[in-house]
Amino acid sequence: MIAQEPKSIQPQVNIFLKGNTSKDLVKLVEGPSATLNLYHPGWLQGDQHQAFLAVTGNDLTDQWQDFTFSFTPQDSGEIALALSGRIHKQRDGERAKIYTVYDNIQITGAELKNPDFEQTDDIGGFIAWHSRWGTQPLKTDLGESAKVWVGNELTQSIQVTANTTVTISFKARAFAPFVEEAVADKDDDKPTRRELEDAREGMFPPLWYPLASTTEGENLDKRWASVELVKDIKLDGDSDKNLKDITDDLQKRLDSGEKRVLIPNGTFRITRLVLPADVTLKGSENTKLIFASDKPEFETLVTLTGDNTTLSNLNIAITDDLLAKLHAKNEHNLMVGEGLKNIKIDHVKFALTDKQYIAQRLSRQRPGTRSLMGIRWTILLLSLCEDIEISNCHFKNFSLGVRTTHCSRVLCHDNVGINGQHNLLSFYHGSEYVKFYNNWFSHVKHPLVWDGGDCSPQNKRLVPNLPRDVYRNMLPGDKDYAIHMTGTYEVYCHNNYGEYGKTLVWGRKGRRIIVTANSSKYQYDMAIDAEGCEEVIVANNICTNSKAAGIGSFYHNDKTVITGNMVNIEDIGDEIYKGQFIRLHSSHGTQSGKTIISGNLFVSHLQEPRFIKVDQVRNVVISGNKFVNGGILTNPYGGGKITATSNTFINQLPNQPSLVIINKIIKELTFRNNTFINENKASATGDPAVVLNFEVTQKLAAERPDTIADDVFRQLDGNSFRGWATPIAFNNVGLSPYPARVILVNNLYEGSLVVPKNMNNVINQNNIQIGQ
Repeated sequence: MIAQEPKSIQPQVNIFLKGNTSKDLVKLVEGPSATLNLYHPGWLQGDQHQAFLAVTGNDLTDQWQDFTFSFTPQDSGEIALALSGRIHKQRDGERAKIYTVYDNIQITGAELKNPDFEQTDDIGGFIAWHSRWGTQPLKTDLGESAKVWVGNELTQSIQVTANTTVTISFKARAFAPFVEEAVADKDDDKPTRRELEDAREGMFPPLWYPLASTTEGENLDKRWASVELVKDIKLDGDSDKNLKDITDDLQKRLDSGEKRVLIPNGTFRITRLVLPADVTLKGSENTKLIFASDKPEFETLVTLTGDNTTLSNLNIAITDDLLAKLHAKNEHNLMVGEGLKNIKIDHVKFALTDKQYIAQRLSRQRPGTRSLMGIRWTILLLSLCEDIEISNCHFKNFSLGVRTTHCSRVLCHDNVGINGQHNLLSFYHGSEYVKFYNNWFSHVKHPLVWDGGDCSPQNKRLVPNLPRDVYRNMLPGDKDYAIHMTGTYEVYCHNNYGEYGKTLVWGRKGRRIIVTANSSKYQYDMAIDAEGCEEVIVANNICTNSKAAGIGSFYHNDKTVITGNMVNIEDIGDEIYKGQFIRLHSSHGTQSGKTIISGNLFVSHLQEPRFIKVDQVRNVVISGNKFVNGGILTNPYGGGKITATSNTFINQLPNQPSLVIINKIIKELTFRNNTFINENKASATGDPAVVLNFEVTQKLAAERPDTIADDVFRQLDGNSFRGWATPIAFNNVGLSPYPARVILVNNLYEGSLVVPKNMNNVINQNNIQIGQ
């Protein structure tokens, strides 16, 4: 094979208008554009040809450029606007990730939601926009911008009217040139790209959520080349043929009063067991139980009926036929127990085969998306139980592990989970006192979830305050029992490791939550997240590369301390994981309060900064943290009060970006005794270290009229700035007298500090310019 030299390829504008996304085609007629090329691709024929419009441009630079184009629909209906990147097929046959950055879209003749990309959802994606693999917002001088490539288009559906011309204006720039590395000639024996896509879709539909471990994941091509393709996944239905059925023999031993039931070596079929009190069911060294069903519909396989029950040293699998029956309906349970005490599950193994797990993932798809949710079923459901211990177990290729509802004193420790489509431990509704520790997870969506009820303020089924309120000791059967007000209590999670899931631990409506000394890598949401919780401590964890942020505090969290953590953003792995440090998220007018973020180390190894992103808060104190290539970013649609003291902000990037951006909607800012150091001596003069932005756009004024008033307060005192040409900038104050209250005293700085003359309510004293 002959190696070819690397070459550099510049990003371009590439936009698709798709009027062929539904059965009713919307034909599109291209309009004029001075800088863009509009055409109907030749690979579509007939009406499909007229219903698909491509918009392309020349090579982009790293500076924003303005573009405008128009088109006229010949039919009324829904079309898709897809922002994409330059199409380039690499020498190995794969599409190149050539990133184009878009922002400030303006449209006439139709309506577009979130056109400036400033509104983000729970997992950090853009509200109203959709993509195949998810998108990572890019912080630019315009705020949040969209960075896309042709394999991960950012799409929004818009309604158009026949013969009404639509004009779209936008800004675009290159993210960076794409350098195609030297590669050997293609090996024709490898599967085609389409076959690999299909295999990946069945095994792990999102690119970031593969089936295999990270060690195997380091060589994707090798793994994909050997994987069975989705079109070949067929369950046999007779996987228990010729197995000895010991169901009746075991049940007779249990019914006879035998308390310690030892199962001999061998592989046996089990269809239905009822376990009485004071029983230990234990396997021998090479015992394997195959759960099966002789019924036309699913029935629970094992029922625990008494206290002091132990399952130990069991290796459990299920038949293809039983899996098919589990898929007939959501929320089945293989094993159940209710109203019991002292339940122990120890050294138990459970695994679907790889083929079964692919079928499990394909069993249900989220409507209207490519997301494969899978039918939910639980290995063990315990209700109204006390003193539960799950230890030294190994779960692989499963839907849901263990769920507890209204249970007390639950231990889950020293377990391994690999390839879990949903939760390993679901600590649910009214449950209290859980210790979750020393567990290891790879590709488990949520290793631990505590769930005390829905805290979503947008849930119209919940009357005011119900998203926040909980009532302890409320039980099923009680008058006015409401599952969404049950709460969960006393959650202690420590010394766990998780990689390639959605979170390591998260929960909602919990009270008294402690999460400490855990390690997490590559999560497709956040490593640690609390939503609608109170009295939360997140301390001494290591969080590396998560999509939305390393740590999150959502909705109306109250009394949250985030301290002593290390949040790293490494410039390795998939782009989707390179999110923010912390996210304080808000929705529908709710926000967290009494939040302290102190003594943390935040480090970004990217070529752009990362932030504590403040969407909206009641109040937050950010104190004593060290930021390397990052800082504090506020959302122009957010709000609240921020106190930031004694933090250190270090820049090592060549473009010297702003590290603190405070938008006008923040009512009060106290910024004291912080230190800014530019360690990159070769960096070009860049943006101000701190930006105080007072801009109120028409869109913001219409959606958040509280931003129009000038009753904002900014106090900056005792701060030190070294290496910035502009330490503090006052942006978008206009020319008329601007009455915002600003206290600017006792700051030490290099460069130039200028306060606009029209800001007539400023105390500007004792600021010292170094070298003057």
